[in-house]
Amino acid sequence: MFFRADCSVCGHGACGWYGDAVFQRGSGKTPSGADRWLMVVAPVVLAIALAAMVGVESLKPKEELRLQVSDQGPLVGGMAGAQVAARVLYYRDLDGPEGGELVSKEVSLRLMAVPADREPTPVAAQWLRSSKVVGMEGNVRLPTRVELASRGLLLAPMRWVAETRSNRLRRAEVPFRWEDGTSRELAVQPRTLPRLQQQKVYPFRPGTSASGVEFGAGPDGISFESLKVHVFVEGGVCIPEVPCRVWVLPSKAVWSSPHPLEVRASKGTTVESPVSWSSPAVVTVHGSVGEVELVWGLAGLGTEMAVSTVRLPLMAGGVGLALEGGAVPTAVRLEFSHGARAVVVDMFHNGLWRGTTSYSEAEVLAPVSLPVVLGPSDPSDIGRWRVQVRTSGYDVNTAVSRVFWVGEEPDTPKNRRLLKSWGIGVTHLDQSLRERTTRRSGPQVRGALGALKPATVDAEHLKHLIWAHGFERVSIRLPDPVSTYPQDLARTRATQQRVRGLALTAIGLVALWVLVSVLRRGLRAAREAGALMVAAGDAGAASGKHRIERALRVVSAVLALAMVFVAVWLLVLYQTPV
Repeated sequence: MFFRADCSVCGHGACGWYGDAVFQRGSGKTPSGADRWLMVVAPVVLAIALAAMVGVESLKPKEELRLQVSDQGPLVGGMAGAQVAARVLYYRDLDGPEGGELVSKEVSLRLMAVPADREPTPVAAQWLRSSKVVGMEGNVRLPTRVELASRGLLLAPMRWVAETRSNRLRRAEVPFRWEDGTSRELAVQPRTLPRLQQQKVYPFRPGTSASGVEFGAGPDGISFESLKVHVFVEGGVCIPEVPCRVWVLPSKAVWSSPHPLEVRASKGTTVESPVSWSSPAVVTVHGSVGEVELVWGLAGLGTEMAVSTVRLPLMAGGVGLALEGGAVPTAVRLEFSHGARAVVVDMFHNGLWRGTTSYSEAEVLAPVSLPVVLGPSDPSDIGRWRVQVRTSGYDVNTAVSRVFWVGEEPDTPKNRRLLKSWGIGVTHLDQSLRERTTRRSGPQVRGALGALKPATVDAEHLKHLIWAHGFERVSIRLPDPVSTYPQDLARTRATQQRVRGLALTAIGLVALWVLVSVLRRGLRAAREAGALMVAAGDAGAASGKHRIERALRVVSAVLALAMVFVAVWLLVLYQTPV
């Protein structure tokens, strides 16, 4: 900012020459060293600060790791620890048009002990392999109680750590604890089916005799309102073009009836074997809706006394499965509606995720091994096991399950209520209870027990089928995934905050430097202008009023420049991160 005195009052050129000389010498047409640095450094610093701020505000995470792993596991003794399952999904190009591409990466999964008196120590580790369906998968063998005790880590807190390196290290962590009496099972998800593919048992309606006369009551004179049956499908659902086993159990009122029950094909079904009170019918559904008829009649007369229609639960896109290997299965045989597909096989023990693996389209043509090898004599394997198979890498709604027990299933109140609701009406079906119940029960219970003689049905097998059905009607959801995206986003925003802070500091220092320099030079120029005017004969220029006016003009110019810097500073301060 430059000021030139008006020397016209002198009337000769000497004043003009003197004023020019003083102005050139005092007002800075030849800048000092500090001013020269200011003119060079200030624009450079401002440009760098603004460019850094604009560049860092466009940053956001471009890759994401999602870890699903059991957060609980059994702590056992012996030579080998128990097994738990893990699965990882890795996405890149999150800002791409498709919102992320799923890729395979080498992922290291470690179980870390975090004692208070030393550094975190790995106690189990596994590299996850690429899945045949989606993502990466693997099973980790946990340490035993003896191994942890020998390293002084038995009571140390535990934490899963999954790491992978791409452009930078990505790390997901999940707290882990050993199972105890308060272990939390994974959440179940009821299977969602379209309305016409949901199971429905219609009430019995009167049948007709051989002469065409409609019956007024069911067998043994039982009213049609009292004729009730329970129908369930092994696995909880039928798959199109795959045979399914359908059980029909009568209620207490009709359990002991000697009249036969026939399952007859109806809309979209074929029946490959008949049914009785103690054996299933094998039904195949050929369309999008499957129905069968339950026909109750007089033995040997071919008379239909009562008829009911049952719409079977049907799931298109599911997988038919059967366990193989005896009481403790070792393999599973898969059947598909329209060609083999790659599948994911998960195993759950008492509601906890213990094993996972996947098989390709070629591998599923033969029975495939289970992801967990069970031993009937291993105490850690006793309990309820679920084999859950799905073709989707994400959705468990289309998963099909089979449930079995290793060891004796506990006689819990829940199981007793389940048996009672299905009309069996006894707690145990073993021989000792059968004898006690027969001695003190009426003919109805004795008839029910007679229908379950070992010669006609394996009572324990039927009991377990009923229990299993309660679990097979739903699917188990995998653990909620833990994502690195929030961590990466937090790191990105922390970087943005640091860069923004540095930019604000740089802008503030440059602004202070510029304003002080301009104010200093402006006030000096005002003083020199006043001196020139006094030397030229303007006595009023030396008055306090004129000095204040000249100073105020300088200050107002500095304040205007300061407002520009404040606007830039506020723009940087309140810039919203992406």
